[in-house]
Amino acid sequence: MPEFEFNGKKQNIQLIKEICLEKTAREIAIKNKEKAFDILTRTSSLFSQKDHITLTKTEKRYRPFWSIHAENYLEYKRQNNYRFNVEPEVRSVKINNKTFEINPNMPICEIQGEDHCIEKHKKHIEQSATEEEIKDLKDYLKYETSSITSLNSLNKKDSKVFSPTIRASYIVRNILKEIIKPFHADIIIQEKIEIKELTLYLIPSYAFEFLNKKNEKRRVLEINAVTSKITKGPLIDQSISGFVSENLLFEIGAEIASMIIPGAGVGALIGKEIHSRKKKNEAIKKMRQSQKAASKKST
Repeated sequence: MPEFEFNGKKQNIQLIKEICLEKTAREIAIKNKEKAFDILTRTSSLFSQKDHITLTKTEKRYRPFWSIHAENYLEYKRQNNYRFNVEPEVRSVKINNKTFEINPNMPICEIQGEDHCIEKHKKHIEQSATEEEIKDLKDYLKYETSSITSLNSLNKKDSKVFSPTIRASYIVRNILKEIIKPFHADIIIQEKIEIKELTLYLIPSYAFEFLNKKNEKRRVLEINAVTSKITKGPLIDQSISGFVSENLLFEIGAEIASMIIPGAGVGALIGKEIHSRKKKNEAIKKMRQSQKAASKKST
């Protein structure tokens, strides 16, 4: 059965350090408040509508995303036949003091050897931990972070964490489907699946809710506290947070077991069968080519 190794902290939660502080974010939001209501400001008459838009609420928000790095290491040995063409007049070939007889009707030298093989299949995924799409996640990995012990500690009166709806196990399962490959082996020396990184990152932002007094509509502008980008977001009163069990969120043991145990050795068996059929077809093809070549030379 393949080994499984988890190389990292059991519950690794990293808060990305904010670069755009609240004061700066507020100034950006107020300056661009008409964008929350899709108001164009190209004419003075439309520009005056900005006077009816007032800031009513502020909230700090955290959006979670996963960064998971997995690797499948394979080391094995297999018996393999190697063939190479020889001239039609050759009747034997001596390699390392061992003589190989050549069939005059098929000028091919065939030797048997043992392959010592090592394969590594890697996969690194960054994915939003909610149903909400977050762009350019890889770019956030270059910023400074600080470790926190609990998501629930950030859920306060004026700050909320978007509740993760995608567990680590879901992403790990998808990664395993990509890195577990069929392989041809007679002896498996080592087969190890390693989760090198399993981290939940949090992107901070500031949400500013504006009221348009003319129509009583409310809209929210969010200022990304890392990149300073402006986006629209849900209203502050809307529920975007809830109690999170980190143990359940990070649990991947059952998923690993369901992916590995039933398939122990299956990759090797499938790979061996594929390899056997491929070699058989190649041998038939080369034999026919050699027979044609020998026939042409004899004439």
